Amino acid sequence: MPGGKGKGKGRPRRDEKRELPLKGDGAEYAQVVRQRGDGRLEVICMDKQTRMATIRGAIYRFTRITAGDWVLIGIRPFQTDRADVLIKYTDEEVRQLRSQGLIETLVATVHDTGGKDVPEADDNDVDFDAL
Repeated sequence: MPGGKGKGKGRPRRDEKRELPLKGDGAEYAQVVRQRGDGRLEVICMDKQTRMATIRGAIYRFTRITAGDWVLIGIRPFQTDRADVLIKYTDEEVRQLRSQGLIETLVATVHDTGGKDVPEADDNDVDFDAL
């Protein structure tokens, strides 16, 4: 008996391109801020509102989502501060969405800054007229 019990299990890889999924009614583009554990994420939406999003089962088991990733979320009509992750966008799809002007960078991540820490903006003590 070649193989084993675990051989060949899992979801097949998708090498072909899919059609770019766009948002519809009740959906919003969002960028992941941080993971909260147990399939929950803190995301910031294009309307600048922070929401708690839950990763649905089909995505939770087969897709890795980290901070800085772009997702399409479905906002719950009865809880506007909660949402469900519908799709995770690939890097190529994010470039297409940016070129169409549908999304903009909301959260600076280590990946976006080339590994450098992003300093906090604190210009309260600086007098720019004196310089």
